[in-house]
Amino acid sequence: MKVKKVLLIIYIITGLIVQAKAQFKGENICIDDNWLFQLGDASSGDYEYHLQDNDFFPFAKTGRMVGVNALDFPDDDWEVVNIPHDWAIELPFVKDIYLNSHGYKPIGPDYPKTSLGWYRKKFKLGDEDRDKRLFIKFDGVYRNSQVWFNGFYLGNYESGYMEFSYDVTDFANFGDKDNLIVVRVDATENEGWWYEGAGIYRHTWLIKKSPVHVPEYGTYITTKVAGKTALINIETQIVNRDQSAKYGNLFLEVVDATGKVVASDKNNKFSIESDGEKSFSTQLSFKDPSLWSIDDPYRYTLVSKVLVDGKFTIKPR
Repeated sequence: MKVKKVLLIIYIITGLIVQAKAQFKGENICIDDNWLFQLGDASSGDYEYHLQDNDFFPFAKTGRMVGVNALDFPDDDWEVVNIPHDWAIELPFVKDIYLNSHGYKPIGPDYPKTSLGWYRKKFKLGDEDRDKRLFIKFDGVYRNSQVWFNGFYLGNYESGYMEFSYDVTDFANFGDKDNLIVVRVDATENEGWWYEGAGIYRHTWLIKKSPVHVPEYGTYITTKVAGKTALINIETQIVNRDQSAKYGNLFLEVVDATGKVVASDKNNKFSIESDGEKSFSTQLSFKDPSLWSIDDPYRYTLVSKVLVDGKFTIKPR
């Protein structure tokens, strides 16, 4: 007897922010093109580009940065690359038995001149972005990355397999002045026994959000089927990064594959203080769900909408 496993699958669309004067849905902009790359040297300070000149870091906003974090740093001889990028794959093979499971590429403690890399990227932001929250996201960097934005140190992320992001709103330049991302990648230490490469090897993103929004991992869903009824538990977080308190409503809709709304909740009013957050627990249900299977991979969509400072009318799909 063939056993057919079926599941109720729901994926998420979040971040629609509606205000009285305008509608901003948020943007995820891929910024993979036209990065600059240069190999470093873990054995020589000549290739650390004044990384330790921390006295200048507080003055980054005034353009007083030095070294690789400065907008006018001479990078004309750096290589132009598009992300995803793996510098290890371009290196010559070496006869080193200890690298047999890593593709015989010269990456590791014995190869300081080819195990460290630097990336730089410039881009502009328009004046229309001044009232938005801005994030830089990396889908994957192998490995041990350090990131700066306009000279401000954002942080360090050691894993080569997890995505990570930084809020760069407070450090951004608008109008004609460039913004600069600098990434230092150190692939000296490995994480696995297989070929792992080196560099920014997954996509990069500039993410724009309204000050009041559902954060990237602010929605959590569990589902259950009881008889012929689909039961959906939804946990939603809303954050307010505006300078004043905000009032609004959270709208939730479960939409089937044809675009029909099969369940909804339109009564989640909230008041959030400046730099505060609010969490909601919502239970939805509907009859006769189409269940996911290998033969019929049916999915539903959860759409989260946030109304702020105005009236909102849900238009027909």
